[in-house]
Amino acid sequence: ETGYAQLVLDKPINVHIGDRLVIRDQASMQTLGGGVVLDPYSPKRGRAKPERLALLAAVDPSSPAKTLGALLSNLDFGLSLLGFTERFNLTSTECHELCMRLDAINVSEDILISPDKLAQNQANLTTAIQQWHEANPAKAGLPLNQIHQVLARRWHIDLLNYVIRKMLDDSELEQNGNTLNRPGYGIQLSKDEQKLWLQIEPQL
Repeated sequence: ETGYAQLVLDKPINVHIGDRLVIRDQASMQTLGGGVVLDPYSPKRGRAKPERLALLAAVDPSSPAKTLGALLSNLDFGLSLLGFTERFNLTSTECHELCMRLDAINVSEDILISPDKLAQNQANLTTAIQQWHEANPAKAGLPLNQIHQVLARRWHIDLLNYVIRKMLDDSELEQNGNTLNRPGYGIQLSKDEQKLWLQIEPQL
């Protein structure tokens, strides 16, 4: 019988992806099982969630290159190169060479993301800000310190800063002081305020 299993040990040990293991009984008389390490830093929660199982399925212990490509296709918010390097026991040079072979974007020294996922995040941020405008017509823009509140999931700060800078450079967002808004957006009057303005305007 085969399947995924998580080992909880009394003391930390030094293992990496691809390392093989054998489990024996306390007397070391019988072999209970064996396997290959897929992730030495498994999470404490959500171990059986579909997205977690999909990430484990993307790991090819014999090929860091295939694993990196597969993970980038699965991870909406990119991956930590430091974490990937540690898991596969790679040098920084080896990791850099792997990244050079892929169609991927470094949003910072640590975070790598695929172009498709980056575009998806840009679209999600655009939608979130547009919805915020519609819910707050009397406010000029979304305060920068409230951006995480309008996003469905919390982003890594490096990714968020990169997406904002890119959208500002591409004129997909405008920044006024500490607020962001969609291009051309302005404060909208409520229906009552519009009626009042129609009564006042002729007298001005």
